[in-house]
Amino acid sequence: MSYFMTDEQELLKQAVADFCQSPQAQAAIEADRAKGGFPRQCWDLLAENGFIGMSIPEEYGGQGQTVVSELIVSEVLGDFGYPALEALAGHELGCAVLYYWGTEEIKQKYLTPCAKGEKVCCGGATDPAGSFNMTEWGLNYTDDGDAVIVSGQKVVVTNAETADVKVIFGKEAGGNTQSCAFVIEKDWPGVINGGQEQRLIPGTDDWGSIFLDGVRVPKENVLRGSDTSVNLWTALGFNNGALMTLTIGRTAMNLALKYTSERTNSGRPLNQLQKVAHRLVDMGIVIDICKASIYTAARLWDEGRYEESAKLSFMNKAFTTEQMCKITHDAVVLHGAVGYNPATMVSVLNAMCVSTEIAECPPDILRDMIAQFYGIEPVWKAGRP
Repeated sequence: MSYFMTDEQELLKQAVADFCQSPQAQAAIEADRAKGGFPRQCWDLLAENGFIGMSIPEEYGGQGQTVVSELIVSEVLGDFGYPALEALAGHELGCAVLYYWGTEEIKQKYLTPCAKGEKVCCGGATDPAGSFNMTEWGLNYTDDGDAVIVSGQKVVVTNAETADVKVIFGKEAGGNTQSCAFVIEKDWPGVINGGQEQRLIPGTDDWGSIFLDGVRVPKENVLRGSDTSVNLWTALGFNNGALMTLTIGRTAMNLALKYTSERTNSGRPLNQLQKVAHRLVDMGIVIDICKASIYTAARLWDEGRYEESAKLSFMNKAFTTEQMCKITHDAVVLHGAVGYNPATMVSVLNAMCVSTEIAECPPDILRDMIAQFYGIEPVWKAGRP
């Protein structure tokens, strides 16, 4: 199923698949997994092959492609389990702030090397109080002439230690919603790496905390978005997160298909039992519907239909992550007792899906955002975005 792909995008999909299976990529994957931490070799290969900054205009170091093309790259990398995919997603979050909120000077200075992959970026949003509990965020800043002094902490940040450019989300003094971002360089005084945070499923990613202890940030590095643009471009990250989760669910389905075709009951494959077959079919139905919706949201953005795209992207993140949690759960059940053995991978994939459901924004908060498209003003959360 092409999902609106042009001939050029079909070729891109094949090119990414060929890249993932190349000896060079396989060697980098093996080396990065053995080393742990930020997958540097895999990252450098992405940059060399032009798979970073896909939707960033060429004048800012990107590839000048569509958001649909960017999703195609992410989807194929996810299908092949490419180690740098999560690093790329964290990088893209920071780059989006630089592109949509940044001045021309900021774009030239920071976005251009990041879009080329020469520098790594991150987007720090989650406060210890909670990413959307903005009224209680501990991050604060004070005016200091031509700069501001920023102090506080961000947690569970992808690329936290590695990022050369750290984009830290903040709010105005006395405000109750995310309204600004600080562009901070890795080696500035007061920028402290908080160490790597443990995960249920160990991986090769750089994932941790950032402490800011009186960091002096030039005022030109304080970016602000208008009321109309605060949420719209962030929806792209939610949509991309939905796609990453979908690749996990699809992998679990494929494992279940293989297992139920090989495992027998009274001499017949398990998938010939109607209940098993229907459960597998239900997985396929949901996966294809979710994929069509995710690519539709990207196409709407490329067409300039931003509000429609944002609404659907919020829906995709909420619905897809919940559904992939169910699909991976069903894949574990279809494997029977061995499904709980990490060697089969399905239980690992289920745990990964739970983490993606939480990541960036849990479904209940997303539903709060979606409600506003129907004229329902959520009042329970003063710090809503």
